Amino acid sequence: MKPRAEEGVMDDKPFWVNPEFRICHEFAGLSERRYQYFWCDGFIPGQYLVGDARPRITDKARISHGQPQAEWDFTLLLPRPFASREGIDRGRCCRRAASLAGWHSMRVAGAS
Repeated sequence: MKPRAEEGVMDDKPFWVNPEFRICHEFAGLSERRYQYFWCDGFIPGQYLVGDARPRITDKARISHGQPQAEWDFTLLLPRPFASREGIDRGRCCRRAASLAGWHSMRVAGAS
C-alpha cells in the first residue's frame, strides 16, 4: 500500500517511525534517571486486533540502553475499531499519539 496523505493512510514502515521517536522522547523526559538513557530501536508488530472491543496492535518493541537490546511487550491503542488492518488511519493514529497520554503501554517481556 502506498502512502495517501490526503486520506491519512500510509504503509506500515513510515508509521512505526513516529512511535519510535515518541517513545525515545518519553524515556528522556522520565523523572527516574536510569530510564532517561533508554531508547526504542523499532517495533515488531504482531497482532492487529483492529475489530476488537478494545482495538489495538500488540507484540514486541526493541528497547536498549546499551547492548544488548531487550524485547518489551507493547500495546498500541487504536482510537476506534477498523474493518481491517489496511483500513487503519495511520496518519490520524500518529497525530493522536503525539497529543495524548495513555496511547500505549509497554513492559519488559517476561516481567510481571
